[in-house]
Amino acid sequence: MIETPYIPAGLGDPPPDFAWKGIEYHIGPLDEVTPLIRWLGNKTTCGVQTLCSGVGFWGVRRLLPHAEGRHNLELAEAGFVGQTNRWAVDVQAGPMARVPEGPPALAAMVGLNIHLRRALDMEEWWPLRSQPVMDLSHLVHLVRHILPATRLPEFDRWLKEVVARVDAVAPKPATSGEIDEFALPGELEALAAPHRGEPLPPDILDITRPFAPEGRTERALAFAASVRPQDNRYLRSPEAIRALEAGE
Repeated sequence: MIETPYIPAGLGDPPPDFAWKGIEYHIGPLDEVTPLIRWLGNKTTCGVQTLCSGVGFWGVRRLLPHAEGRHNLELAEAGFVGQTNRWAVDVQAGPMARVPEGPPALAAMVGLNIHLRRALDMEEWWPLRSQPVMDLSHLVHLVRHILPATRLPEFDRWLKEVVARVDAVAPKPATSGEIDEFALPGELEALAAPHRGEPLPPDILDITRPFAPEGRTERALAFAASVRPQDNRYLRSPEAIRALEAGE
């Protein structure tokens, strides 16, 4: 499992005393393009998904002592593997549920799962020129809501630094021209590839250490190769990946 030294020890110790009116009240605007969304956007798909995984780690570490959700740690980790192969991750392989009315910790944990699954579903995002920015925004709003107030400055500081790192190495390219409605799948994927970008390594999240842009793709590929399917329920076996690739 990815280590998260940038997340304060004891983050989950305080009891979950946050208010809970329902998931829709704690994930921010559903349609409005806010300054936060513009700040989180304009990155490659891999860049946005990297931020989703990082924000997800914060949320799960906050809630884990109070609600079952270790599978969400695996899902956030699997997101880095998914950046390297469209078929590597099955986001439906773990627990799935509607957000319950309560208790608050469980409801928030399920909410994290829903938005992580949507954002990290590379089967959906791989051939697209758009990115899961709305789900990233929802994750940020949700995590800020559930964190103890004393920890918000640390989270905001972390997010600001990681967004700057991602902006520096994974900006979204300018979109030019309309997509031909008669374009073949391979042509669509070629158009989407620059917007998907290169995979990013988990160490970009660790603001306790300097980030080295050089060699980042190689580190991302090495990390993806090191995570075994038997240790992460969201990863497909090599045989299953080959079968899906053959059926493209």
